Amino acid sequence: MQSSLVPAGLLAALVIASQATACGSVRSGTVDLPVAGSTSGNGGSETCGPSLTGGSGVLPGSGGSAAKGGSTASQGGSAILGGTAGVAGTAGVAGGTGGADGGKAGGGAGGAAEDANKVTLFDGSEESFNNWVSVRNNGVNPWTNNGDGAMTVKDSTGDIQSKPTFQNVFVHLEYMTPKSSFAGGGQSQGNSGVLLNGSYELQILALEAFANGLLPTEVTCGAVYGLTAPLEVACHDEEVWNTYEIEFRAPTCDVNDPTRVVTHARFVEVKLNGALIHRNVDVLQQTTAGQQEGCQARGVRLQDWSSIQPVSFRNIWAIARD
Repeated sequence: MQSSLVPAGLLAALVIASQATACGSVRSGTVDLPVAGSTSGNGGSETCGPSLTGGSGVLPGSGGSAAKGGSTASQGGSAILGGTAGVAGTAGVAGGTGGADGGKAGGGAGGAAEDANKVTLFDGSEESFNNWVSVRNNGVNPWTNNGDGAMTVKDSTGDIQSKPTFQNVFVHLEYMTPKSSFAGGGQSQGNSGVLLNGSYELQILALEAFANGLLPTEVTCGAVYGLTAPLEVACHDEEVWNTYEIEFRAPTCDVNDPTRVVTHARFVEVKLNGALIHRNVDVLQQTTAGQQEGCQARGVRLQDWSSIQPVSFRNIWAIARD
């Protein structure tokens, strides 16, 4: 549950959000959390309300998302969501371009931290597409490289996992659930997931799959799947890019018995579209679709779940914390 103590920065953001209804009913950006050593990215200007500073960089490499603006935000058919603010690492870089996309919300790609340990896992290039292998057979990436900076799950080909492996890691990832004509709702709509250390899944699911009531549960978007509900529902509508920023601490094992976990994995901090949805959440076991937990370094894993509504991914990178 969320604390009843509201930081002053959050109150200010809420006031501004209430004054900007012409832009739509979308959340109005993140606020600086009162944690020592935080650094902020730049939010950029927007045409329908005050400019806001990007979210706090509570941990190195997690700059947070700007309110609704990249540098060229404009008002469109639905509320315009902006580009992701520059991610604050060693040196923050200004945010990506937002703007309208055929009357739908645009989602900027965001700036990258200037960090010597940054590993580009997917940026749209064929080289980065080949950074991923099939989990089923360790063969070539079976998904579709769209040629526009994104890749999409290919029906029934199975999960993929990055060749670069990590233990303690910060991961930045953007995903989009497609427009659905499927009336069944629930877990069949835009379902996927990102698994840290191959074992611990953060849920990806279309907002429309559970929009009635918008109550976060342990299986809705942002959940540690099957175990822990997010603090709030923070995912965007279908056909809008979402941004995960994940600070993860891997489990540790007994030095004399490397199969026995002695310190559980932890999601130190997770933001979805700039909103804090997890902090210091221990994961006591692998999630349903994950590999058996272990202490060896493993790749980031992306899930092929829904044959009805395949999810797309872009702008994936990581910074090892070891």
